[in-house]
Amino acid sequence: MKILALPEDTILYSVNVEAEDQLCFHWIHSVEHIEWTETFQLNSDGKLYLVESRFAGFGAGIPHDHQDGYRVENGMMIFEPKDHVVPYYDWIHSRTALPKITLNGNVLLKGGDLPHHQSLRMVIEEG
Repeated sequence: MKILALPEDTILYSVNVEAEDQLCFHWIHSVEHIEWTETFQLNSDGKLYLVESRFAGFGAGIPHDHQDGYRVENGMMIFEPKDHVVPYYDWIHSRTALPKITLNGNVLLKGGDLPHHQSLRMVIEEG
């Protein structure tokens, strides 16, 4: 897995990942100040899948009409999309809105490890 600075594709971080590894982006919503976690899994087919979005409520930018439905668990809304392939993941990084990225439950990067207000892309590359 690589995290690139866009538009120049400069590699900011790289780590080896394997099938069944899970990457989680732990967000704090900028307006609602609620927790929002997106969980991705690298499957044996070498593709990255969004397996879960979990958040404490609705607000600007939070999906409210998901085709696969949602459930509520311990006060959190949980979407589990079916076969949602993610060829890459783009975001504009904020050290306050993204406090951490985890790999298999362990902190991989903290918000301060990446440049503030920079367009970033996470990609999975073979080899």
